[in-house]
Order: sequence, then C-alpha cells, then structure tokens
Amino acid sequence: MSKQVLAIDVGGSKIAYGIIDDTGKITEDDRLPIEHWDAAEIVKKVKFLIKSWGPKVKAVGLGFPGIVNPYESEIVYDENSQKYEINLDTDLPIAMDNDSNLSAIGERWLGVAADIDNFVFIKLGDGIGSGLFLDGHLYRGSHYCSGEIKEIITSNKSLDCISGYNFPGDFDADDKGSLSFITEQLSQGIQSIAAVVDPTTIIIGGSRGVQIWPYIAEELKSKVSHLNISIQPSSLGADACLLGAARLALDKLGNKET
Repeated sequence: MSKQVLAIDVGGSKIAYGIIDDTGKITEDDRLPIEHWDAAEIVKKVKFLIKSWGPKVKAVGLGFPGIVNPYESEIVYDENSQKYEINLDTDLPIAMDNDSNLSAIGERWLGVAADIDNFVFIKLGDGIGSGLFLDGHLYRGSHYCSGEIKEIITSNKSLDCISGYNFPGDFDADDKGSLSFITEQLSQGIQSIAAVVDPTTIIIGGSRGVQIWPYIAEELKSKVSHLNISIQPSSLGADACLLGAARLALDKLGNKET
C-alpha cells in the first residue's frame, strides 16, 4: 500500500497544498490565496491544513520562502532577520525546507535533474531564489543561506530587480522590452553562479520562470552559451516545490520507521 503525505508550499501570494503518494502521484491539491502577508496568520493556515488532512497522511512536508533551518524549525521571513518558531501541534513527522531547495529536490526526484549530480534550480516568482545540488546532494550552506541569489550584483543593482515584487507584471511575447530586461539580468546572475558553482545544468522554474520561458529561452541560451551549461525549463512546473516537500517528508518517514 502506498504511503501518502501532505505537501505544503507557502509562496508570496498563495499556499499550495497536495496529497502525494510515494510514487509522486498527486491525488488531491488546491491553492489558498494570501491576501496579506503575516507570519502568525500563515502558520495558523498551515496548522489548519495539517489538522484537516492529518488523518489521511503519514507525514507532512513544508516549503517556506526565506531562510529555513530544517533541523530547528526556524524561518527568517524578513530583511530584519526575525526568526519565527513553528509549533504545528501535531504528532506527524514534519519535514521542512526553503521552497527553492524543495523545488530542486522535486526536480531531482521526478524532473529533468533525475540523472544530474550538479545543477542549480532558479525559482522566479514573487521572489527569486535557487536550490543547489552539488555532487548529488542538496547544499544548504553553513547558515542555510545557500542559493540566496537575489543578492547577486547585476547592472541593475541586484538580481532581485527581476522578482515579482520589484518588477511586477504578467508578460507575454509582445512585452519585448520587459522580457529583454529580465533576460539580461538573469544572464548576468547565471554567469556569477557559474563562476562559483560550475554546474552541469541550470533549471528555470517558479511561477514567473515557467510563464516567460518560451519568450526568453532563445535569447537567454545565447547570452550564456560560452559557459557550456545546459539551460532547461522546469519539467514539474508549479508542482516542483510540492513534490520536493513530499519527497522530504517521505524520507523523514522512512528514517523514523527504520
């Protein structure tokens, strides 16, 4: 009998959740809008989801934006580095990590990175971040800050300039100026990443990344062709983080049972 877990992806403007089995099949899923970001309210909604779906699952996987300490349940939500303790009042095994890290785990499990040991998943959405796999393992860094690529310096101050918060809009093929700006800034960020990490592959994902990929793919690949790095779109789309959260929860459940 397959094991089912509850996967929760807390984003900047929504909470996505799904019931996922150990093959990666999503049997139920939905989205809850976030009208106003407040850490305490977000935690209340997460606790409500766990209470509602807890009887149907064996474990819970959580993805949050910001800097996450997966061992101490600490989350940094804002630029002032305030830490919020997450007490979810459940006996279920809980696994949690940064949303970009989980997206990378999802791609490694069921996506385009299944056979790739060195890759970077770039998540473009309301915010911008990345998850790094080095020598086949997720790299979190000494302070769980690895992949915070929004701080990379570009010609327009930093890579954060192309996040949904700082450069809002839903772009299509006619928005050539905006798309060219995003592509140029992203290419500069990729060159900095390549200089430090030297990955085989860079995967572009996140809500914005998936949306604009068809319009930027050719130009982006051309701008970074000298790096000899494969640039690919996420194959899991909006479900990458959910699937990564499920994989982490299944791993934690397996460790508990052994």
